[in-house]
Amino acid sequence: MKKSYTFIALFLCMFVSDNRIQSVYPYFQNKLNELYSDSEIRHLTNLALEKVTGLNRTELLLAKDQTVSESDLLKLRSIVKELLQKKPIEYILGETEFSGMLFKVSPAVLIPRPETEELIRLIEKEVRDPQTILDIGTGSGCIPIALKSHFTKAEVYGMDVSDKALNIARENAENLKVDVQFIQEDILQPQGAYKSFDLIVSNPPYVLESDKREMEANVLDFEPHLALFVPDEDPLLFYREILKFSEKNLKKGGSLYFEIHEKYANPIKQLFLDAGYVSVEIHQDFYGKDRIVKGIK
Repeated sequence: MKKSYTFIALFLCMFVSDNRIQSVYPYFQNKLNELYSDSEIRHLTNLALEKVTGLNRTELLLAKDQTVSESDLLKLRSIVKELLQKKPIEYILGETEFSGMLFKVSPAVLIPRPETEELIRLIEKEVRDPQTILDIGTGSGCIPIALKSHFTKAEVYGMDVSDKALNIARENAENLKVDVQFIQEDILQPQGAYKSFDLIVSNPPYVLESDKREMEANVLDFEPHLALFVPDEDPLLFYREILKFSEKNLKKGGSLYFEIHEKYANPIKQLFLDAGYVSVEIHQDFYGKDRIVKGIK
């Protein structure tokens, strides 16, 4: 037992110069500097420390001389090993923040992005008291859960073809105590009969298969391809099919919102116009890229 304890102590001494919180930062910096920028490493270290120690960002600043337990040091080392494999920190920690709420995530679902938070904010600003809401391609459930948190009286639904994604979405709704109903359905071949909705929203697959070679490994190797990619020969496939679905299932005067690839803003806008929608608009994200197209039926 004594030899075993001595080995662990020596091992941990090699891990960081001491076992204070402030010593974790140079360890992450030293290990990750070839893969990430300094600001990214600082952010990753903060996220890892918050998860492992249970302290928030302010508490970490005040507790820089606080010691970290040996078991927590081993957890931090394990996080670094996975980061070196380019695994996204959100999947390593199993969670991420979106619209002020903490969502469980796994490689079965896309990691919620800040651009999608902009979609949520735009809907909250523009849409008045929808009674029924449907999110198509719901993934982690971040969109319908965030919308239900704002439109508390609405009936809110999330649809996805993946049962693994729906399991994550249901767990998020339960954890966040939000009443959202989830449906397994392939929007390319919908079989169910649905009520009419006041609002339909979707962030469907829109990355071309040919773009794979330009993508970072942290996305390509870990995030679900089913939720990312669309055939090169038909980049508007999901937008067209969702508009077709909306012919029957979106009320007259109802709103349809898409998150989009910036390359296809004008062709998607034309799909809306060809389908007879009014007030069709393209909205840019905080990077100045075309990111949202919306219209009223």
